[in-house]
Amino acid sequence: MANIHDRRNKLATLGLARLGKDIFVVGVPYKAIISDDDYEDETGERRELLASFDFSLAKIIKRGDSVVYEGEMFTIGKQQRENSLDQFYTVELKRA
Repeated sequence: MANIHDRRNKLATLGLARLGKDIFVVGVPYKAIISDDDYEDETGERRELLASFDFSLAKIIKRGDSVVYEGEMFTIGKQQRENSLDQFYTVELKRA
């Protein structure tokens, strides 16, 4: 089982290295995979902007932190659940 977890960690690191974009959280540069999705729910058409960081940053990046991505200001909104098995720490970006 340890090999499976090592492989998942290596693939997550490789994914961040290749797909990650520069993003600044409280002035500190990080790499994050950005997901910009449009979807429809009961309230109508919605747009969701997510940033996925290395999971080790979950203790550092908090709700309400300021974010600069591609010259635009955002704040961190909804955070990922604590008990996730995902290799990434995903947060929602809200326009400031």
